[in-house]
Amino acid sequence: MGGNLTFSLFEANASGLSSLVDYFLAQGLIETQMETSLNQQATNGDNGAFINHIEALSDKKIDPETAQALIEAAQIIMNN
Repeated sequence: MGGNLTFSLFEANASGLSSLVDYFLAQGLIETQMETSLNQQATNGDNGAFINHIEALSDKKIDPETAQALIEAAQIIMNN
């Protein structure tokens, strides 16, 4: 894991958050076994649980920069 992390726009909703998870999975920044649980939380709009899950996995199964980006995306959705 690791490398430069760049993304510009995402839909600020559950679908957009799930798309970000899929994007980061495809880039190898999230371990594949995390796909189902993260996408379920993102799709269900359970952003608090999603953030807690990401924080717990950061630097273990999710690249730390990716984790921070996902947390920020979830917070944007929560604040809209």
